Amino acid sequence: MKTHLLEPLAWYGSSYYDYPDPEPSPAQPAEPDASARPEWKAEVKASRGLVCGRFLPVHRGHQFLIDFARARCQKLVIAVQCTPGESVSQARRMAWLKELFPDCEVIGDSQFGSVDLVFSSEPIHQQLATELGARLVLCDPDRKMVPISGTQVRQAPLLHWRYLPECVRTYYLKVVRVVGPEGSGKTSLCERLARRFDTCFVPEYAVSLAAASGGLLKKEQLAEWAMQHLAARQSLERVANRILFLDTDLLTVAHWGERLYGEAPPWIRQHEQHYDETLILEPVLEGLKPEQVRERQQMYEKWNGLEGVRLGGSWAEREAKAVASLATRWSELL
Repeated sequence: MKTHLLEPLAWYGSSYYDYPDPEPSPAQPAEPDASARPEWKAEVKASRGLVCGRFLPVHRGHQFLIDFARARCQKLVIAVQCTPGESVSQARRMAWLKELFPDCEVIGDSQFGSVDLVFSSEPIHQQLATELGARLVLCDPDRKMVPISGTQVRQAPLLHWRYLPECVRTYYLKVVRVVGPEGSGKTSLCERLARRFDTCFVPEYAVSLAAASGGLLKKEQLAEWAMQHLAARQSLERVANRILFLDTDLLTVAHWGERLYGEAPPWIRQHEQHYDETLILEPVLEGLKPEQVRERQQMYEKWNGLEGVRLGGSWAEREAKAVASLATRWSELL
């Protein structure tokens, strides 16, 4: 015997009720197909973007933000804001950014032109984006990718050295010149201090120049000595680690010219150079002839009146005094 199976039934007491077919629901609009969007078919970049800030100074966090923005738009404008009393000039900050991002438009005013996207790590820039009719794109607002700020750098640049680009480091670099008469240990001290502070030093070129001309430094070589010193300093300022030591300086070149030939190229004394500290080594006179003693004392006296730290004693004592003096002045070096 066959049993007939009914369609869905509901039990009500002692009888069944056969539900009617439900009314068809109205058609819903189809979800937009993501693959139909332009950015699905090909990478789409905004025509023009903007990064705006003080960049005081430019640091790795700024580099991350700007590189992020460059990847999102065809043309990027970097606007450098300026307020009175800033420690770094607007012109210098613009020069840093132009060197780091030569393909971007670096400006020093608020004439941004038409922009599509405003890039920032600060939500406060939403107001600027709204005024420009652009969209704000936030990048690392919590500073997790590159945990640094301009305030931190300004307060302790040597402590946050790793966050500074090469071109910015030269502004905060400490330059220490080591001077004194011959035989006072300038080169040895520079080598030891460079190792102690994990950095480099500008060598003294007189010996190599004299060796190339039979052991005597010629008058015409004074200018070459000075130019080699300046070129080496300019180059090493970019790679030095927080502090750069100079084995002699331009004043030393002038002193030697006057001692050997009665004069030195005038431009050497007139060339303006900046030094953060000067270490003046006292002469070593033991075992010398009277004439040599007199010459070294006369050379040492040429630094009378020059502000700096005077170092005497044994080689070890001179080094210890130099390290203590530098560490006292810049504790972040240790």
